[in-house]
Amino acid sequence: MAEVLGLPEAEEARKRNKWSLRLLDFAANRLAMEVDGRIYDDWDHAYFLHTEGFHEARLDSNQVRARAKYVEELLEIAKKIISQRK
Repeated sequence: MAEVLGLPEAEEARKRNKWSLRLLDFAANRLAMEVDGRIYDDWDHAYFLHTEGFHEARLDSNQVRARAKYVEELLEIAKKIISQRK
């Protein structure tokens, strides 16, 4: 979404040739303020799920299911933004 909308964080990532967690977090916060307030909360759940569920393997299936709805919501918002810009 940040790239499609031309956010400064996307430009910074392009210059660095990579996204950092800091840039991703700034972009998620900006997207929440400018596009949809749910984005930052959804991003936070998705990042927690990624780190604790995938990298650290500390979540059980119930914890993963409880957070999956936030990831799905974030994906739906992203699809909507991207389809509007095509």
